[in-house]
Amino acid sequence: MSDTTCAIYQDYEEEAAEITTRLNRSHDLQEKAELAQSLLDLERHLAPCEEEDDPKCRLQRRAIVPLRRKTAETILAFSAAKHTREV
Repeated sequence: MSDTTCAIYQDYEEEAAEITTRLNRSHDLQEKAELAQSLLDLERHLAPCEEEDDPKCRLQRRAIVPLRRKTAETILAFSAAKHTREV
C-alpha cells in the first residue's frame, strides 16, 4: 500500500475496481443494476474516512467516488425506467 492511500480507501478501491470491471463487461441490464447497487453499498465502507476526513484518501474520495456514484445512479435510473415501461 502506498503512503498516499489509507487502508480503508485501499480496501474500497480493490473491491470497487472488481465490481466496475464486471459492470463494464456485462451486457445484461439487470446484472448491471445489481452491480451498480453493489458500488453504492460499498461506498458506505468509506464512512470512517469521511468522518475523520483522512487526508491520505481525501483526494481519491473527492475525485473517484462521486464519479462511480453518478455512474451507478445513472444505471439504476435507466434500469428503473426500462422496468416501468415494461410493466
